[in-house]
Amino acid sequence: MVSVRTLVLTLLPLVVRAASSESPDQSSCVNPIGYEKCNADADTRFNTCVSDWCGGLVCVSSCKGDATCVRNNCPSLGKDCLDICECIRNTERVACAAQDCWNQVYTCQYDELVATMIDACDVSGGVDTDVIPYYPAADSAPGSCSCNQGKVLLTHMSITAQTNALYDNKTNVEQAMPDYGDQAIYWASAGCCANAYLQSVYREICPNTQPAVLGADLMNFSLDEDDPEYECSNLMPKIDCAGDFGFGAAVGNAMSTYYALDKLPPNGTETLYNREGALATPTQATIVWTPKPNEEPITIVAAQASKGAGKGPTAAATGATSASKAGNGATSGAQSATSAAASAMTTPNAAPRAHVSWLATAFCMVAMVACF
Repeated sequence: MVSVRTLVLTLLPLVVRAASSESPDQSSCVNPIGYEKCNADADTRFNTCVSDWCGGLVCVSSCKGDATCVRNNCPSLGKDCLDICECIRNTERVACAAQDCWNQVYTCQYDELVATMIDACDVSGGVDTDVIPYYPAADSAPGSCSCNQGKVLLTHMSITAQTNALYDNKTNVEQAMPDYGDQAIYWASAGCCANAYLQSVYREICPNTQPAVLGADLMNFSLDEDDPEYECSNLMPKIDCAGDFGFGAAVGNAMSTYYALDKLPPNGTETLYNREGALATPTQATIVWTPKPNEEPITIVAAQASKGAGKGPTAAATGATSASKAGNGATSGAQSATSAAASAMTTPNAAPRAHVSWLATAFCMVAMVACF
């Protein structure tokens, strides 16, 4: 039979699936040249972060500045350290998109970019998912992804958080249910409900999309089926997952119902695609984004559309200039950003100072030591 600890650990990997294409199409951005430079700057600072903070100077040098090479070929530096640097880079990349590619922020690719950031930043305490620019997209947003992956991810995170809350209440449950058999049924029921809600997310939010495309195939939750008493098909008719275990309140209005595991609707058949259209104007000319609570914000100024937008990365010779005229975009953000990330563009000395502050805090959290 399942233990609540096993239940929690099983659900955690489901929060973020591997992104197949984690960046908007540069050639379609309002400022393709600015977007290209912005991401290149983020890659450069990732390499600097790994070299300076993870002891990876030799490895970074051997990769000749290729950030993907550093990420894939320097595992001996420690995953936590690499994830911290990756968190900084992906926070910057999200800011890059909000600045220079705001017309593509409702696409599948932007959803996946944000998911990558959330995953990388988990090791350092996570990001505030309530304030991520343009995320999640409204269901009817122009040019939006055929499946609202942001809504799927945030709902999965709410379900996982509720599962963790059940685990945190383990002592009280055991005191209220001294009989071990009752405890076993309670936790098996909780596991069935959590899994039912996780599987139902795909069918409720994206009924037309193949669940496997969204990562449902990564779900490997099972109970001990040697005893029929603990099988979900026998337990779920006797329980109210929404009320008895708090999952209804956890998902809010993101889902109207959930399905028992043996009564799931047929799988959708579509793969992911972007709908017609694109955001015509930024929702805000200036976005003040605080990725982590109690940290100084990043200021992102939406770039003006360059003449070559949508025609390829080299078609707009004035792209970077137009972003500068718009207020230097996220360059000014670098001057004020601290722990969450630098800005989307390079400002001498500001980004390194931001990284030092951010990394010091993050390493304290990872090492679980008192630094203050």
